[in-house]
Amino acid sequence: MFAAFAADEPAPPIHAPSLSPDKPAPTVNRICQLIEANAEAHGIPKDFFARLIWKESRFDHNAVSPVGAQGIAQFMPYTAKERGLVDPFDVEQAIPASVGFLRDLKDAFGNWGLAAAAYNAGAGRVSSWMRTGGFLPLETEDYVLDITGAPADDFAAGQEVVNRPLDPKLGFHDACRSSALQRSPCHGSSRNLGAYSSPEISAAASPSTNGTDYASNLPPFLQGTIRLSAAFARQSAGAESMRCA
Repeated sequence: MFAAFAADEPAPPIHAPSLSPDKPAPTVNRICQLIEANAEAHGIPKDFFARLIWKESRFDHNAVSPVGAQGIAQFMPYTAKERGLVDPFDVEQAIPASVGFLRDLKDAFGNWGLAAAAYNAGAGRVSSWMRTGGFLPLETEDYVLDITGAPADDFAAGQEVVNRPLDPKLGFHDACRSSALQRSPCHGSSRNLGAYSSPEISAAASPSTNGTDYASNLPPFLQGTIRLSAAFARQSAGAESMRCA
């Protein structure tokens, strides 16, 4: 069952982290305006960007991840400092900073799919994956699939993101603030703010320490089997992912 956001009501927080500052909640209307305006200004597909921000924080401007990523765009503190982002909890600052970061990642990796992968797992991890082969963290693979509707391997092969409107029956702004970005069984809180859901993940939060990339801890001859099983499961759920993302 989908429950629509009212256009001028604050985006409901997923949680109330004790470390976040006391700021008035921005309205969903304002968040969608910022997403659209900043995406268009930087040549980023706005539906893609809206899905990425929703995936990161569910539009919760006070979100804090288990590894310390902050705000609606889930910047790690050191990345925020590098990007000149003073207050990651301020959507008026964080959304433009996120767009600029994505733009730089796209310039570095060549397409928006790989930019999304790097936003989630870190540019170094994606560079290593492309250079040496192997696998991305499973959460990153799911992250890219949810946002783009295609697996990360497609983007490594040169595919570009296909335009996928949030809701083909609605204009962007109406879709952003209504049915296309609702809380639903597809967007359960268990998938929110995971250890890799932040730009430039902390090096300390490796797959072996947080359990996300469990295949990395298995003998090499089992890793491929586990990955293939996971890939099959994701492919089987692809239609649902495209409906929900």
